[in-house]
Amino acid sequence: MNRLKLLLSLFVLVSTTALMAQTVTINGTVTAAEDGLSLPGVAVTVKGTTLGTLTDANGRYSISAPVNAVSLTYTFVGMKTVTESINGRTTIDVVMQTDMLGLDEVVVTALGITREKKALGYAVQEFSGSELANTEETNIVNALQGKAAGVQITRASGAVGSSAQILIRGIKSFGDNQPLWVVDGTPISNASSGATQWSGVDFGNNASDIDPEIIESISILKGANAAALYGSRARNGVVLVTTKRGKAGRIKVSLSNSTSFDNIAWLPTYQNEYGQGMNGSEYRWKIRSATVGSVYYGLSYQDYAHAYSFRYVNGMGGGRSDGVDESWGPRLDAGLNLNQFFAPADPSLTLAQNLANAAPWVSHPNNVKDFFETGITSTSSVSMEGGTENMTARMTYTNVLEKGTIPNTDQQRNQINLSTVMNLSPKLKVDVALNYAKTNNDNLPGQGYDVQNIMQSIGGWFGRQVDMQLLKENWDTFFDNGMPYNWNSNYHNNPYWTVYKNTTNRNRERIFGNAVATYQLTDWLNVVARYGLDYYTEFRKHVTYEGSNDAGFGTGGYFWQNNRDNRETNTDIFLNFQKDFGALFQVSGNVGAAYRGVIYNFTSLSAEMLTVPNFFDVSNVQGSPGTDMYRSEYEQNSVFGSLNLGYANQLYLDFTARNDWSSTLPKEAWSYFYPSASLGWIFTETFGLTGSAFSFGKLRASWAKVGSDTNPYQLTASYTPITPSYDGNTQFAYPNLLPPIGLKPEFTTSMELGLEVKLFDNRLGFDVAYFNNITNNQILRADVSGSSGFTQMLINAAEIESNGVEIQAYGEIIRTNDFSWTATVNWSKQKTIVNALAEGVSSYVLNSSWSPTTIEARPGEPFGQIYGIAYQRDEFGNKLLDGGFEIPTDDPVVCGNTLPDWLGSINNSFRYKQFTGNFSIDAKWGGDIYSVTKWFGDYSGITETTVANGIRENGMVVDGMIAEWIEDNAETGAGHWESTGVKNDVVVDPQAYFGNYWGYTEPAVIDGSYIKLREINLGYDVRFKNMMISNLNVGLYARNVAVLYLHPSNDIRIDPETGYGTGTDALGLEQYQLPPVRSMGFKLRVDF
Repeated sequence: MNRLKLLLSLFVLVSTTALMAQTVTINGTVTAAEDGLSLPGVAVTVKGTTLGTLTDANGRYSISAPVNAVSLTYTFVGMKTVTESINGRTTIDVVMQTDMLGLDEVVVTALGITREKKALGYAVQEFSGSELANTEETNIVNALQGKAAGVQITRASGAVGSSAQILIRGIKSFGDNQPLWVVDGTPISNASSGATQWSGVDFGNNASDIDPEIIESISILKGANAAALYGSRARNGVVLVTTKRGKAGRIKVSLSNSTSFDNIAWLPTYQNEYGQGMNGSEYRWKIRSATVGSVYYGLSYQDYAHAYSFRYVNGMGGGRSDGVDESWGPRLDAGLNLNQFFAPADPSLTLAQNLANAAPWVSHPNNVKDFFETGITSTSSVSMEGGTENMTARMTYTNVLEKGTIPNTDQQRNQINLSTVMNLSPKLKVDVALNYAKTNNDNLPGQGYDVQNIMQSIGGWFGRQVDMQLLKENWDTFFDNGMPYNWNSNYHNNPYWTVYKNTTNRNRERIFGNAVATYQLTDWLNVVARYGLDYYTEFRKHVTYEGSNDAGFGTGGYFWQNNRDNRETNTDIFLNFQKDFGALFQVSGNVGAAYRGVIYNFTSLSAEMLTVPNFFDVSNVQGSPGTDMYRSEYEQNSVFGSLNLGYANQLYLDFTARNDWSSTLPKEAWSYFYPSASLGWIFTETFGLTGSAFSFGKLRASWAKVGSDTNPYQLTASYTPITPSYDGNTQFAYPNLLPPIGLKPEFTTSMELGLEVKLFDNRLGFDVAYFNNITNNQILRADVSGSSGFTQMLINAAEIESNGVEIQAYGEIIRTNDFSWTATVNWSKQKTIVNALAEGVSSYVLNSSWSPTTIEARPGEPFGQIYGIAYQRDEFGNKLLDGGFEIPTDDPVVCGNTLPDWLGSINNSFRYKQFTGNFSIDAKWGGDIYSVTKWFGDYSGITETTVANGIRENGMVVDGMIAEWIEDNAETGAGHWESTGVKNDVVVDPQAYFGNYWGYTEPAVIDGSYIKLREINLGYDVRFKNMMISNLNVGLYARNVAVLYLHPSNDIRIDPETGYGTGTDALGLEQYQLPPVRSMGFKLRVDF
């Protein structure tokens, strides 16, 4: 980390350098008109310059202004902006009036420029850092859950360090749909990697490196209109993070700690009536034992179960169904005794002799729950700040320790933030911010449909009779046959073996930040130069011990490891201008240029077999190791500009323009231009409607066009090495992707209309927006004829359109000196349609799962349709049945759609004297999920559905109509099924019925609707005067508190918030998700 040492040295050097200039010092106090209390944190700036400070905890400030300064401006969220003329005064006290969700509220917009919210022609939502910090989330993305209209957050799982996906106004592209993250004006990466639906490890998303403790505010720019100046990555919206800066005055120190205890919130609904094995239901026994002449005739349930349903010998099929991992075995808690993994049968003995050594066949209802532990998350932070009017500095150190609910999983993160602001002269201001994050994991859990995912075993294919305590006590021991101690040696590892031996560790270091210099050329013109860096290096290693299910004895085990580093630099320089022409006209804007460069390096090595067992080093590889090396470089140059016109504080017209030159597009297409325009009209000012009842009214409209490129090295084909080598010779393969011809940039055209109204002295208000996005020239991979020597080609081939409505509403329900209650409601609804694909292409597969299930885009249909085999139905929707079983459709049909119908949330905040509290409820309606936990859970007999209503004792009758086959063509035998009009009454065996799920999609599709009590926070402030301690805050909090509603189709009760990473293919598929976590804890903060 030589770069880090150099940057730290530069930071210390710059932070200790300040120049003095001819100034006058102005002091004063800022108070609130409503209660006369002092206001800390009010921004005090010298108008027309970059000079500024913040009031301290007692509302006092001191600022050095140039001798020719005219006025000071005072801004504070929730208060009306005040401008005071200096007129030679050295003491200026200010009283600020309440302005609920203020009309003069200042928000951060593109390029980090602050503007009055009322002047904007597009939707922006802003949140204070304290509001987000109250959630005590270690991943800042999760802290945004339910906070903004039209913003969908999807937590990947309950695993420690897991990633979270954020979508703003839904899907806009077949590719990346994640918004751009910008910290203090500089873009940073929020990429994720690792887990898929089939295997892998979730290493988290990069935005989790942002320390919530240092956040001053977050602004969400929702449309391309709001973010056009940031370029192609901003077409999906922008999350603007502004970090805290030091305040002038004495050195202040804050210490804080939050500690939560984390437990599994809930698990799928498992049955506890039947255990491992096959053919063990009482219904099947009754039929067989009553069949004269059969080998089962006259057998008692005990003898039948022991001989023909389950008898453990070696867990690999040596006994009776002891190699299967389904729970279609004998009934539990029915007085049976059976040979089990801890009381095995001896093949050399008779059935009777083995039965004498059998153990009680009893249920363990909490065996899955018992595997998980109480996790602990502890976040400790210390911050220091202080300075003079000419230089302020702030330092924060945060340590996060996480112990996961899955045994032997963990995460430790250390974060350092350093910032300084220096007024080097009345005209020159330098702002430097540096963030460092170091993340270590000794083990992260496997995910997807993979033996390394413990839920693929204990959560999907499991014996309901298994005693988890025995597996825990003996996980590192072996049976007499040499196999590891386990309930099933055929398909699975002992879950404790998996988490303690087959580990994945990670070490990651990241540094990001920027240096910004602002020079005030005149009182209306300044120039800004900014250099930003985002660099990380990361090491990952996975080991699998010999004796594991996927590394049998004789292999020695296997391992893989890789190193990656990514360096992104963003440099821009621009002129800002702001000029008032009399009292009516205001003009502002900027013009500038930007450069972005990204260099990514990746190296890996692996070994499929080892000479010395379980020595995981490249020197121990049998044969040749697997190796890989990759490097990519990306560059983009840009010029941009904006013009903002204002008239009489009631009419605002904004224009932006940007042109990019991308290294990933062909020369004839690497330059692309995109403009935007927006209009805001405060009609209450025009018509003089302002008053106590009708406080504020505004109409807005905007339009934008934003371009986008593709990934590096898509334009030419190149050979790639195949590892391991063959006979000592490296092999090379030619890619199956045909280089594109005439590739063009994607373009997203966005339109927004909005209405904003505030009533009753701003105690009630709402903001309604309608938006429409059309993305054409979609860059995607299309199948080509195999005779060409290729399988796919990169083309511009599709157009999708999304439109929707967003509503934000707030109400200050109660407001007194001692008590206040404010409620905020967010609601959004949208739909996304595929308008067109390439000529001759009827469908595009976005993702696929167990055959024949696919998630597709088809022209004229909603984006994200789930296609697969369903049940045939009559015109009334009744299922058609033959022999008591459903009849499959001939071809795949629509079984669901992955996108939600609407999103909503309610946030309530309370204050009583020094007590504060808030709770939030959020909901997602619609959004179907193909759930493998549901599909294979029913198939394997572990779910509650498979024993409901006594079906394993009496059989089951499927609801539907008896069908008959109508022959349409006697020669070919072609025909179709029709309902006879007779309701089905055929009794079928549940084991046969649920075993018939194979090949179907419909029974695995559930509605992902939910309503959740997301969080609860309680706090109490103790304020001190004239003491070392200025404030003490104590509090309690809970996250992911309760599920208030799940759709009836989700009878397995999986968490509908499920996904993999941050990509579009993360939505709509679930394969043995790691269970969600509920956290409850306490927090303490001391300010000195």
